[in-house]
Amino acid sequence: MNHEHNQQLFERYPKIFEHRERLWCRDGWFDLIHALCGKLQEISDRTGSQVVARQAKEKFGGLRFYVDGATTEHDKAIAEAETASHHTCEVCGKPGEIKVASGYVQCRCPAHMPEGAITLEEQRQALRKAHDDLA
Repeated sequence: MNHEHNQQLFERYPKIFEHRERLWCRDGWFDLIHALCGKLQEISDRTGSQVVARQAKEKFGGLRFYVDGATTEHDKAIAEAETASHHTCEVCGKPGEIKVASGYVQCRCPAHMPEGAITLEEQRQALRKAHDDLA
């Protein structure tokens, strides 16, 4: 995520980002993460259990948001945001889908999908075929 977006989140949610750890994803998820942090801080204020972000990153095409101090309610909000990331282009924030391109799993909208990207099922089939061809 670009420096400006990182700074906006750090300033808006200083308790969550007390360690000011950089977010390792692209800018298309900024709104998703901003909304998540709003929910997390509301839960923290209401319950008295303050979450602190340890790491936020893209992994296998989805958001991973790791925190300390989470309640079950915090965990539910994080899981919902992580699920939503599987349908949100990491580049621009528009609706997207998970595909594999050049060996990387990523969520992209049609405009940002790399040429030659294939679905996970197509990837599995190609790997099965390659395995069978070796046998």
